[in-house]
Amino acid sequence: MLLMDLDFTSNNMRGPDGNRGQANHALQHAPLVAWAADHDVPILRLYPPEARKAVQRSTAAYGETIFCSQFNPLDDPKLRARLADLRRPRLLVAGGALETALAFSALSALELGYDVYLVRDLSWGSSEALADIVVARLLQAGVVPIIAPQLLCEWQRDERR
Repeated sequence: MLLMDLDFTSNNMRGPDGNRGQANHALQHAPLVAWAADHDVPILRLYPPEARKAVQRSTAAYGETIFCSQFNPLDDPKLRARLADLRRPRLLVAGGALETALAFSALSALELGYDVYLVRDLSWGSSEALADIVVARLLQAGVVPIIAPQLLCEWQRDERR
């Protein structure tokens, strides 16, 4: 399993709380990130190249940061190479820009042979109506929807076995 956190949000995006503006990923993903860190689940934080200075000043210190294409991050050779190096068959995707970067990443990952899971409660776009349409398209293509609490419960259940 590998978690890809796409932070391609802008001031026009609505976060999971419905408010406009950037979401605080470190707080949003805290339980998921903590569990992943404790269980050797790699986390890739993806940002557009123009966010480099802001990200370097950020206090969010989880995962590996990769600066890549904003439209379809999986078109970026650096990201594809890193995913190949990690050799994980399942990919969790979460974050902003659901209508573009997240959707195209999920569809491209399916084409590359990954099992793709959309962490729906940690993914958002410019409106709930548009997000519903994009999620329907992703489901039709084979992306599996999941929410963070369910994912954590499943991981903990698997761990107890």
